[in-house]
Amino acid sequence: MIRLSIIATIILLCAKVCVLASDEQANADEHGSSLRWRITPFPVFSYSPDTKFVGGVGTIINSIPKDPDVNLEDHIKIIAFYTQNKQYELMTESEWYAFNNFLQIRCDASMERYPSYYYGIGPDTPISMKEKYTYKSISFFFAPLVKAINTFYIGPAFDFTRYAVEKYETNGEIDKMSAGSRLTKTPGIGGIISYDTRKEGFYIHSGELIEMNFIHYNKKMGSAYNFNKFSVNLKKYYKLYSSVICGQIYTEILDGDIPFYSYPSIGGEDINQLRGYLFSRYVDKFLTNIQVEYRFPVIWRFGMVIFAGIGEAEHKFSAFTNHPRVAGGAGVRFMIDKESKINLRLDFAYNGNDILTYFNILEAF
Repeated sequence: MIRLSIIATIILLCAKVCVLASDEQANADEHGSSLRWRITPFPVFSYSPDTKFVGGVGTIINSIPKDPDVNLEDHIKIIAFYTQNKQYELMTESEWYAFNNFLQIRCDASMERYPSYYYGIGPDTPISMKEKYTYKSISFFFAPLVKAINTFYIGPAFDFTRYAVEKYETNGEIDKMSAGSRLTKTPGIGGIISYDTRKEGFYIHSGELIEMNFIHYNKKMGSAYNFNKFSVNLKKYYKLYSSVICGQIYTEILDGDIPFYSYPSIGGEDINQLRGYLFSRYVDKFLTNIQVEYRFPVIWRFGMVIFAGIGEAEHKFSAFTNHPRVAGGAGVRFMIDKESKINLRLDFAYNGNDILTYFNILEAF
């Protein structure tokens, strides 16, 4: 309960800072433009053999600026759910702007207790290595960025994770390994360089993102391990009449003494992961995911998407193209907020053997 209170306090503080900063910006705007705030609640529900029934709530709080060229859109996403197996997740993601978009603040926090599977490290690990474990983690990410010129932002970044394995198989790989198999803390400091011409908020029609992120984890800063993480995120959006064609290339490189939970994964539900593969199924030090998507309206508030992706995780860069993983599928969208264009999404992804289902809010990337 103490840890839950701590993370809840962090979430509330992030939300409060966002609101206060945006209010200050609106009051100080000499051009007289103002911000309106919208709150969009949505249900969280699902079922899986690991969790049984999942129920919870979520909300998106976002600003609607009168002039998007003067004030970019602030937003806060908060989700909380609890499962029949007594698992939970509480998370928030927020981004806001101040001083006529000169300052951009990113603040994310989460706390979760969840079952997962470990398949080993490598691009082609056998399914026979699969072992179940349950972990609890607290994570926090904070990055204050300043505008260098136009849509080019740069600034420091702080990342912290506290990870504990609560249940694991005796004499399994997690039981034997030393790199992060029990309780670890990995604080890190680095920086972000971002070029972002997207302006449409939650449903992007045009523009591009070019972003580089570097984090260094060191024992002198309190980390249990010394390692580096470098990532490059490229996104491009094209408007075609009332439809959107978009693509993403995401690359992540790790180096050093890496805890097993920090390895990047091809699959999962994160915005940088491919739909069609389970989280942690294929992980390694060098990761590249490429995905494309075609989004189009159907009728009323309903829309559809068609998507495809290819990803690979390797132990060394020279091994790329040896074990590519391909997936694709289609999905349905329902717009729960027409003004802010916030979508609920239901996706079905096929990897050549299995069909995986995803239900979430906002677009996949």
